[in-house]
Amino acid sequence: MILDPDMVFLAYKENELKGFLICLPDYGNLLYKTKTPAVLLNIMNIKANAKRYVLLYMGVDAKCLGLGSALSQLVVDMLKAKKYCAVSALIDNGKATGGYFKEKIKEKRKYVLLEKTIGD
Repeated sequence: MILDPDMVFLAYKENELKGFLICLPDYGNLLYKTKTPAVLLNIMNIKANAKRYVLLYMGVDAKCLGLGSALSQLVVDMLKAKKYCAVSALIDNGKATGGYFKEKIKEKRKYVLLEKTIGD
């Protein structure tokens, strides 16, 4: 329900998956909320009219040199053609995929995850 099939990129060689790049419409925190009818309608509206995507997951077979660059260029071309913008979800944070979008980064933010136990 939440994926936009046009923004899921799969690369095969001889019927074997060699790489993927998955982008989701930017739902913000909606996916973590209780799924009331209003929230579900909001999710469907964002999916149908998305202008910003989250570059969420990327994986490439280490033996397929250049495939990561090719997949990232496909995403950049699709974003430009549709006049969308994108947000990277930790793709560049100490991972092998860190170099693919480096020249495209306009702004960076750092996040922290805090936890507080309430009650026993």
